[in-house]
Amino acid sequence: IMAKSFCGLIKTAFIHFFAYGVILFIVTHFVMMIQTISMRLKINLIIISSIAGFIDIVSNFLIKYEMTFVYSKLLAFITFELTLFLMLFLILKSLYTTRHP
Repeated sequence: IMAKSFCGLIKTAFIHFFAYGVILFIVTHFVMMIQTISMRLKINLIIISSIAGFIDIVSNFLIKYEMTFVYSKLLAFITFELTLFLMLFLILKSLYTTRHP
Protein backbone atom coordinates (compact mmCIF):
# COMPACT_ATOMS: atom_id res chain seq x y z
CA ILE A 1 0.00 0.00 0.00
CA MET A 2 1.39 3.34 -1.03
CA ALA A 3 1.55 6.04 1.63
CA LYS A 4 -0.32 9.27 0.99
CA SER A 5 1.63 12.40 0.24
CA PHE A 6 1.54 15.33 2.62
CA CYS A 7 -0.80 17.14 0.21
CA GLY A 8 -3.12 14.11 0.21
CA LEU A 9 -3.12 14.10 4.00
CA ILE A 10 -4.05 17.77 4.10
CA LYS A 11 -6.91 17.21 1.64
CA THR A 12 -8.22 14.33 3.72
CA ALA A 13 -7.85 16.27 6.97
CA PHE A 14 -9.66 19.29 5.54
CA ILE A 15 -12.68 17.22 4.53
CA HIS A 16 -12.74 15.36 7.84
CA PHE A 17 -12.43 18.55 9.92
CA PHE A 18 -15.45 19.94 8.10
CA ALA A 19 -17.51 16.74 8.41
CA TYR A 20 -16.63 16.12 12.07
CA GLY A 21 -17.34 19.75 12.88
CA VAL A 22 -20.79 19.67 11.31
CA ILE A 23 -21.67 16.38 12.98
CA LEU A 24 -20.50 17.59 16.39
CA PHE A 25 -22.23 20.94 15.95
CA ILE A 26 -25.60 19.32 15.27
CA VAL A 27 -25.40 16.52 17.83
CA THR A 28 -24.03 18.66 20.66
CA HIS A 29 -26.76 21.26 20.16
CA PHE A 30 -29.38 18.57 20.61
CA VAL A 31 -27.53 17.22 23.66
CA MET A 32 -27.49 20.67 25.24
CA MET A 33 -31.30 20.80 24.98
CA ILE A 34 -31.78 17.62 27.03
CA GLN A 35 -33.05 18.60 30.45
CA THR A 36 -32.89 15.19 32.15
CA ILE A 37 -29.08 14.88 32.32
CA SER A 38 -26.59 17.00 34.23
CA MET A 39 -24.65 19.84 32.67
CA ARG A 40 -21.40 18.20 33.81
CA LEU A 41 -22.17 15.04 31.79
CA LYS A 42 -23.09 17.12 28.75
CA ILE A 43 -19.85 19.12 28.89
CA ASN A 44 -17.74 16.01 29.45
CA LEU A 45 -19.30 14.23 26.47
CA ILE A 46 -18.79 17.24 24.22
CA ILE A 47 -15.17 17.77 25.28
CA ILE A 48 -14.25 14.09 25.01
CA SER A 49 -15.84 13.70 21.57
CA SER A 50 -14.23 16.90 20.27
CA ILE A 51 -10.75 15.94 21.48
CA ALA A 52 -11.12 12.38 20.21
CA GLY A 53 -12.23 13.62 16.78
CA PHE A 54 -9.29 16.04 16.61
CA ILE A 55 -6.78 13.34 17.59
CA ASP A 56 -8.35 10.95 15.08
CA ILE A 57 -7.76 13.39 12.24
CA VAL A 58 -4.32 14.65 13.30
CA SER A 59 -2.97 11.17 13.98
CA ASN A 60 -2.91 10.51 10.22
CA PHE A 61 0.00 12.93 9.96
CA LEU A 62 1.81 11.22 12.84
CA ILE A 63 1.27 7.74 11.38
CA LYS A 64 3.05 8.80 8.19
CA TYR A 65 6.28 9.18 10.16
CA GLU A 66 5.87 6.67 13.00
CA MET A 67 3.61 3.62 12.85
CA THR A 68 3.19 3.36 16.62
CA PHE A 69 0.65 6.19 16.42
CA VAL A 70 -1.79 3.71 14.86
CA TYR A 71 -2.88 2.78 18.37
CA SER A 72 -3.67 6.39 19.24
CA LYS A 73 -5.73 6.68 16.05
CA LEU A 74 -7.66 3.52 16.86
CA LEU A 75 -8.31 4.65 20.43
CA ALA A 76 -9.37 8.13 19.29
CA PHE A 77 -11.66 6.76 16.58
CA ILE A 78 -13.34 4.28 18.93
CA THR A 79 -13.74 6.98 21.60
CA PHE A 80 -15.20 9.42 19.07
CA GLU A 81 -17.69 6.87 17.79
CA LEU A 82 -18.71 5.71 21.27
CA THR A 83 -19.32 9.24 22.52
CA LEU A 84 -21.35 10.04 19.40
CA PHE A 85 -23.45 6.91 19.87
CA LEU A 86 -23.93 7.73 23.55
CA MET A 87 -25.05 11.27 22.71
CA LEU A 88 -27.44 9.98 20.03
CA PHE A 89 -28.81 7.42 22.49
CA LEU A 90 -29.41 10.16 25.08
CA ILE A 91 -31.15 12.31 22.47
CA LEU A 92 -33.44 9.47 21.38
CA LYS A 93 -34.12 8.45 24.99
CA SER A 94 -35.04 12.02 25.82
CA LEU A 95 -37.39 12.21 22.83
CA TYR A 96 -39.26 9.06 23.80
CA THR A 97 -39.36 9.45 27.59
CA THR A 98 -39.98 13.18 28.08
CA ARG A 99 -43.60 14.23 28.26
CA HIS A 100 -44.47 16.98 25.80
CA PRO A 101 -47.42 19.30 26.41
